[in-house]
This record gives sequence, structure tokens and C-alpha cells, in this order.
Amino acid sequence: MKKSTASGLCLFLSGLSFLTSAEEIVLYRNDFQSPDSMARFVNSHKTSEMPPSTRLAFRGSEDGPDGNNYFFRGMNQAFGTSVTLDRFYTVDKNTRTVEIMLKVRGNAEAAPLCVVLSSLAVPVFPFPWSSGTGEGFGARGYRHANATNSLFYYKNSKEPNIYTEKKPFIKSVFQWHSWHIVYNHPAKMISLFVEKSGTPVLIYENVDMTAYVFRSIWFAGHLNYGCDYDDVKVIATADAGERAKKAE
Repeated sequence: MKKSTASGLCLFLSGLSFLTSAEEIVLYRNDFQSPDSMARFVNSHKTSEMPPSTRLAFRGSEDGPDGNNYFFRGMNQAFGTSVTLDRFYTVDKNTRTVEIMLKVRGNAEAAPLCVVLSSLAVPVFPFPWSSGTGEGFGARGYRHANATNSLFYYKNSKEPNIYTEKKPFIKSVFQWHSWHIVYNHPAKMISLFVEKSGTPVLIYENVDMTAYVFRSIWFAGHLNYGCDYDDVKVIATADAGERAKKAE
């Protein structure tokens, strides 16, 4: 019913055809190069601690082609870490897309990566939907071909609506991979693109996020090994002239 079929791909492409007159609104961007890049991060285990202790999350570094490359590593899968967006955004009739772009890296065979765009400005324990209040969407997955690899969304529910075809979302561990998660509002679907491919790995159809409000982005971690994230960018596209509400 919600498969990534040829019909689903046609719907997605038809939705993209409207974007020629759309305006891009940057809601959040972080490449973690700045020493202060994690200053607003909060862990749901201890929300008064900003940024989280390095036991839960930290800014890592490694050699890159242009010198040191910095990234975010989440260490605790039981709680997760989030940061408020620079601009809040409400999905309405003028919205074309809401998109999450980032690099991800798993550091263990059994370390699912997960990113969620949430309506909650402050995280809850253990997942953004656990309180049964709020709304959001995202993706979760790793290299193994099973139901962990999924797209999901939720609204005032303790369990998200999930769709999976058991397709791997990354090719290997210990290497960076690109994810591009797109909610296409006119087409009413969520799509995941991997490694900058023009063809989605997975499409979740019949998804309507009208009036959803996005205030933060949440990242899963992994105990001992960590889950890595870098070059995070969240945008909305809307009819020209539409603006996001600034975060207070």
C-alpha cells in the first residue's frame, strides 16, 4: 500500500516539478567546525546540562583532506541528543518540502542511526514520541537488511507510523554515507535518498503532515561505539515569499 513503486516515484517527481518557483528556507545548519557548535545541544537524560557531558555526546575530530574534520558523536542510544532549530517551521498550504540532509556513520555492526525532526523544543525520554505528545518524522537504519531500516512519522502517539521494505540504509560501517530525507507536502510522501542518488531507496506514501510544527532535530547514539553525524542541514521549501518563524 505504501511501497516505493514506479507509481510512487512518479508522484515524487511530479511533486518536485512545483519547486521551480519555491523559496528555500534554512531552518538549521551545522558542520561542527566551530568550537561552539554543540553549545545548544541537550540530552534527554539530563536536560539541564547544555551541552551534554562527553559521556553522552561530544564533538569528535579526524584527519580530513583539508585538515581536521569535526563531527558530532552520540554515545547513548537510550536517551538521544537534540538541538533546537534556528528557525521553527509550520507545514501549511504553501509548503512544498521539508528536508533533512546529513552525513551519517555507524561504528558498530549493530548500531542503527536515527534522526528525527520534532515539534518538541526540549527532548523527552527516551525518544521524541515517548510522551505521546508532539509530532515529527525521520529515518532509522543501518547496513543489515531488516525492518530496522524504516521511514516514520507520528502525531500525539507513543508509537510512530512506520514503513519498511527491509532495505539497508548504509553500505558499510566505519565510513561516511549521505542521507537526504524529504517530506514532499503536495505529493504527501516521505522519501529517503542515499549517497546523493537521484532515486529514493524508500518512499512512504499517504503521509499528511499538515500543521506539523518543527522546533528541533534529534539524533540517536550508541553505547560504547557511538553514532556519528556531520554536515547537518534542515530546510523547508515554500511558495516564494513565505518565511519561517524565528526561534525564540
